[in-house]
Amino acid sequence: MKGYFYKTITKEGYVAIVAGLHKRNYKADFKDLEMNLENLEINGLDIVQIDENLLEIIVKYGKNKFIFVGGCVIADIVGEYSSGGVIGNPNISPNCAQGLFEDVGHGFTLLSYPSSPGVLYKENTEINKYLLKTLKQSSMKIEVVKEIAKL
Repeated sequence: MKGYFYKTITKEGYVAIVAGLHKRNYKADFKDLEMNLENLEINGLDIVQIDENLLEIIVKYGKNKFIFVGGCVIADIVGEYSSGGVIGNPNISPNCAQGLFEDVGHGFTLLSYPSSPGVLYKENTEINKYLLKTLKQSSMKIEVVKEIAKL
């Protein structure tokens, strides 16, 4: 797999980031994704609407290119959160973060909670057991996922 990372300033002045993995031998053209990310409008939108608009761009211009992709917009206009963000496989139906382990294909697992970073990792039974045990013992599930995301 090959990595992709793009960071830009939208025309409204917000930082927008998309990062993903695609097949190593695939020469993807991401110009449409990048152009639409730069033109993403979020003024006056709430955090859910921002995520929906971001997801629409990622799926429309990343489907059949990415194996996995995530993105966020850093915008203080949405209160205590910089933005929500999206993460997953753009080639399958999107789901809202529910605090569940999701098999997203290619041997990867996704764990995400609402208003928290998502964690995408190569499938490992020991990691799953550790995460389940840690999360069950913690009342601060979002904080646990944030700590895992730092690793």
